[in-house]
Amino acid sequence: MDFQAIIPQLGPYISETVEKDPNICQKSLSEQFKKLLFDPLNKIRRTDVPDPSKALVLVIDALDECEGDGIVKRIIEFLGQLAGVDLNMRIFTTSRPEAPIKAGFEDLKRDHKDISLHNIQEPTIKDDISIFLRYEFEKIRKTRKLGSNWPRGGTIVTLADMTVPLFISAATLCRFIGDNRFSVHQRLENVLKFRNASFASKLDQTYRPIFGQILAGIDKLEEEELIRGFQEIVGTIILLESPLGLTSLSILLNIEEEQPHCRLDQFQSVINVSEDPRTPIQIYHLSFRDYLLDRNNHTD
Repeated sequence: MDFQAIIPQLGPYISETVEKDPNICQKSLSEQFKKLLFDPLNKIRRTDVPDPSKALVLVIDALDECEGDGIVKRIIEFLGQLAGVDLNMRIFTTSRPEAPIKAGFEDLKRDHKDISLHNIQEPTIKDDISIFLRYEFEKIRKTRKLGSNWPRGGTIVTLADMTVPLFISAATLCRFIGDNRFSVHQRLENVLKFRNASFASKLDQTYRPIFGQILAGIDKLEEEELIRGFQEIVGTIILLESPLGLTSLSILLNIEEEQPHCRLDQFQSVINVSEDPRTPIQIYHLSFRDYLLDRNNHTD
């Protein structure tokens, strides 16, 4: 959330901090939090907000992906301190139920509410995913200049059934189907082929169409070469403790930079590769790593 866009008065306070201490971003996490977030927010009053009756919602996604249990615990402590500012603020975090995170919230001396996704009724989740799919498909339809009858009736319901309860599955399929380099109709058809696959787990239904698209129409030798390249490059990415950029990855693997670039270009719906070769390569969601490392998915 861009606080300054919602509360313009924050700008001068943050700018003043940076001017006084240009190296603030290299300081400790607690000092950054205090000087860049807590202190500026503490100087703002509810009357400074455009609509004081509406709550400001700070969303922190994938808290479990922060590096280090100690850092995660500190972040949770910081979030608790924000309850002391004079603003109508709510904080919404998402995370896997990792032990350090659960312990951090248990130690939090502030009221908080835990909601476990597996305790939410499936029809509710399906409705939310359906709304998301309709929104994303409408964007694809407009971008690709498709007819008003696209997608055909029942498609959203089918995709919602395939992906519930995993929003990441729905998001991944939308990126896969909407990729401007490929036919929307063909990619949607490839995804729908797996709707009745009894063997398919939710993640299998999400990721298998991606591999099917890449391997389609190539001979055995090309397939073997593609698989070797995938194991070397993508396998390294998902196992690294800290992500590397394209240049560093190429040096590590002792290969030309063009090779990982070509391989990863086919996986843009699941792997985020920046145009800057120095920027770390990131998988969009840890479920892709889990899927690749799950032996139950290695049936063919």
